Amino acid sequence: MSLKLFTVCYILEQDSLDKDVKLHLLRFAREADEHQLMYLLSYGDTVFLSESEKKSIKERFARVAPLLEGTVDPKQTVEDGLKLIFGAGMATGLAAAAIVATIMTLSHKFYKSRLSKAAKECRRYSGSKKKLCMVKFERDALKTQIEVLEKGKSYCKKGKNPSKCVGNINKNVKKLRTKLGTLKS
Repeated sequence: MSLKLFTVCYILEQDSLDKDVKLHLLRFAREADEHQLMYLLSYGDTVFLSESEKKSIKERFARVAPLLEGTVDPKQTVEDGLKLIFGAGMATGLAAAAIVATIMTLSHKFYKSRLSKAAKECRRYSGSKKKLCMVKFERDALKTQIEVLEKGKSYCKKGKNPSKCVGNINKNVKKLRTKLGTLKS
């Protein structure tokens, strides 16, 4: 599921693709297995792979495994999450879309991990009290997601097009701030 999420984020961040191509790739990503997604991310092409090709592409993707496995540890700090993903200069030379997609995926994982606490904490309430409880947790989750994106901007300078990367992150932060502003407490 996480590789699919990463792939979707990556496709959506591709400004050079027209709407029809993006829709085609998003449909492909929905149905593709993990090896096909890895190939798409590596080579920009949609194909069916032989077993030897699957092994080769899996080895190539080994360095992003921490992002694609499991969920974010709720005790993990945003800084630790970003260091885990971009450690050892991984962001160096990457396209802006790849960096933004990675940061967006991580921010979504933090959001989901924070929001999952809401169901447990709010189940003891009902009616308007439950709704207020859920809104509180959603606000906190959105704030964490924004924090990941804001801190992730520092990794843009290591990529091929830092200003485009920062601009895309700012665009996503603006959307999240708007969503945060519409939540009624």
